[in-house]
Order: sequence, then C-alpha cells, then structure tokens
Amino acid sequence: NVGGTRYALSKLEQTLGTICACYAQVYLDHTLMIAGMPAEPFDVNSKPVSQIEAIEFYEGPSQTPAKYSPLNSGCGVYVIHARRS
Repeated sequence: NVGGTRYALSKLEQTLGTICACYAQVYLDHTLMIAGMPAEPFDVNSKPVSQIEAIEFYEGPSQTPAKYSPLNSGCGVYVIHARRS
C-alpha cells in the first residue's frame, strides 16, 4: 500500500502512549483517491504496473503543486499518472 508514513510524536502523545499514523493523499490521473486519514490506504497493486506511466511524491505542502495541495496534505501527496492508450 502507499501512504503510511509515521510522523514524530509530540510530548503529549509520547506521555499518553498515543501512536498516530499519517497517510499521504493519493491522486490517480488528477482524481483524489484517498484524502489522507482516516481512510483505508490506497492499494497501489489495484493498478497494473503496465498501466502506470509515472508516480510522483511530494513530502509536504511546501513541495506540493497547488492543484494537489488542498487541506490535509501535510503527510505528503502521491500522484499516479496512468499510461494513455
């Protein structure tokens, strides 16, 4: 799956023993497939490799192009481009 990146825990989270996952957003041909948490991680195997032209990853809002940078992009954004027939 794609997008399961953990982030640094705050002092409060460490004290409380909280473990938080931070999921990247996933776009497939400009369509938002998952919007980060709390959605199920996107299964990259749902698209055959022969149908994928490129995959881009942007670590956070400062790197992410505006068209892929709505709210909740702090955990990163994957952009998957399908091959054209």
